[in-house]
Amino acid sequence: MDVSHRIDATLLTDFATAVYAGAGVPEADARLVADTLVQADLWGHQSQGVLRLGRYRGRIRHGGMHPVTTPEFVVDAGAIALIDGHDGVGQVLTRIAAKDAIRRAKLHGVAAVGL
Repeated sequence: MDVSHRIDATLLTDFATAVYAGAGVPEADARLVADTLVQADLWGHQSQGVLRLGRYRGRIRHGGMHPVTTPEFVVDAGAIALIDGHDGVGQVLTRIAAKDAIRRAKLHGVAAVGL
């Protein structure tokens, strides 16, 4: 008996976005997290996919992760930066760090940004 079911990726992303937005994550950040989880599933990495929806939601509920990400640049030295994420959402922090690394690399020819 085949018990596999297919769920439309867009609907699953919308559902996961609603879960995180309902937990206080800003809509754009909630969509980013939802998209990364669904993409992991689509790429065959279920251990990093929507399976984590409840775990991340639980971390927000119990204070292990803040729903609103407020990064702080604790080192800002030309091509080098270090960001304290203050227990914000990892995907959001990664997006911020990547954008900042690109900006720094364009200015300095190289960049290193740590989280």
